[in-house]
Amino acid sequence: GRAVGCTRSTTQRLASALLRQGWLRLNPSGRYVLGPQLSRLASQAQSGAPLAILCHSVLQELADRTRAAILLASREDDSFECLDRIDSRRDAETRLRPGQRALLATSALGHALLLDDDAVDWADQFTLAYGEDTAPAAWLDTMHAHRARGCVFDFDATEPGSRSIAVPLRDGHNTIVGAICLTAPS
Repeated sequence: GRAVGCTRSTTQRLASALLRQGWLRLNPSGRYVLGPQLSRLASQAQSGAPLAILCHSVLQELADRTRAAILLASREDDSFECLDRIDSRRDAETRLRPGQRALLATSALGHALLLDDDAVDWADQFTLAYGEDTAPAAWLDTMHAHRARGCVFDFDATEPGSRSIAVPLRDGHNTIVGAICLTAPS
């Protein structure tokens, strides 16, 4: 709880919802890893069909069950593009719309897309987003914690008054091909 900036119960509630839906699962060491829903989407992505088309119905089902806002994105060099968005039924507001781009270091979606990069790349992304006058040390520590968990928790940083969890979407070669983010009000 404290490590991700919210109460333990909120963290457990978000993770439990993703576990119940099959988006995450716990491995024998207790680490969050991709669940069968994400693995299924990743397998479909290998077919060459656009990720947004492959994912939309599953994202809609996830939004219906969680009442959270759902975003899907893919990486484009130093930024990501929002591919799909399902609005929340609980007043969680997200600024990103399909087709919009944002720098990787600026949101949970971008952080999830960066999980496989090394710390040097993370520092470069941070500097690109926030300038050279801002030290990245705390952010790098947060990124290491995200990597250890296998998912990203973002509390109030991207969308004030909201809580987000983002997970990378991997293909059959374990390469990150996209990310999914759930956002709900605090």
